[in-house]
Amino acid sequence: MDDAVKISVVIPVYNEAGTIGEVIKRVIDCGFDTEVIVVDDASTDEAARNPYVVVQDADLEYDPQDYKRLLEALIDGRADMVYGSRFLGGPHRVLFFWHYVGNRMLTLASDMMCNLNLTDMETGMKAFRRDKLMTLKLSADRFTFEPEITAKAARARWRIYEVPISYSGRTYAEGKKIGLRDAFAAIAAIIYYRFAD
Repeated sequence: MDDAVKISVVIPVYNEAGTIGEVIKRVIDCGFDTEVIVVDDASTDEAARNPYVVVQDADLEYDPQDYKRLLEALIDGRADMVYGSRFLGGPHRVLFFWHYVGNRMLTLASDMMCNLNLTDMETGMKAFRRDKLMTLKLSADRFTFEPEITAKAARARWRIYEVPISYSGRTYAEGKKIGLRDAFAAIAAIIYYRFAD
């Protein structure tokens, strides 16, 4: 894998003025021929032109140097979608126990509804084959995007892989935004998207 591989990196942003410049710099330096698409407070792939699409959070918690690992199964044809898991043994900043428990519970609920065995459904780093991604009708934004894409990919019988990534989580003082309300919204979304088109 090298800069001959073309990827589109979609970066959803919401009040990330303090980090977006550095995130874009790191994405450009990831080692691939990269198209960067910054989306203000929503998640969309419609402007992506390259054969592989990566969703990258704008908050410096995820490292674009992990793209090589994330994209390997897409490039060699084994996968349609790859999750970068914070819980498969990659280096990570040690933070909030209850966030960890909440994330694992949401992932378990999603796995039960979708008949999967993911370890990190709510990860902020995912990669897709663009041709597959364009077949899905996606409507969610914020933190309900993850349950929607997971449910619809599972229902479409995509080949889903998961790889370990590094994670530099933030505290609330450093700008972390997810809270209890988002967890409840995710639970509702897991149930809704299990059956919705």
